[in-house]
Amino acid sequence: MNTEQGLRGSYWIETSAGGEPAAPPSGSLTVDVAVIGGGMAGRSTGPSGGIMAGVLIADLVESRQVVSVLYDPRRLNSKAREGVSFLKHQARVAKHFLGDRLPPVTAPSPKDLTPGDGAVLRVGRHQCAVHRDGSGQLRAVSARCTHLGCLVAFNRAEQACVCPCHGSRFAPDGRILQGPVRPLEKREV
Repeated sequence: MNTEQGLRGSYWIETSAGGEPAAPPSGSLTVDVAVIGGGMAGRSTGPSGGIMAGVLIADLVESRQVVSVLYDPRRLNSKAREGVSFLKHQARVAKHFLGDRLPPVTAPSPKDLTPGDGAVLRVGRHQCAVHRDGSGQLRAVSARCTHLGCLVAFNRAEQACVCPCHGSRFAPDGRILQGPVRPLEKREV
């Protein structure tokens, strides 16, 4: 019998003289399904994705079905009910995507911003996310998310610009806080 040590546990591999899989030794675990799980390296979701894959695999192997039933794609009872919810969400995304390209009815001025506040304003030909920091200094960056081009909104509680379409987040100076994006371009106020 040949046992190869993996990162966690061992994997039993044995072949007969003819190259066919041999019968497992008594007391060993055999499965008819191969399961592979992991997370993407270099992404903020990699470690949590890998950990969740391990939890799900353990749940399936031990037949607990505590966590795995929550992530089973067949868990949806009514495709019609879920389809309506899905379409409502997509309509909200489309509303932001298209509505962001229309001119605003009322537009505040950068001078109206108090320290710690921010807003999306039209500066010249560009829509900019403008923020006034605690010292009164104004910063401006492009208000277009670099993922799909939706218009970001300023979240005062987080002191961040947030894309309503896919949740990407940017610091007031345009740096990436979260999401599959590039930094926002700096603009002059």
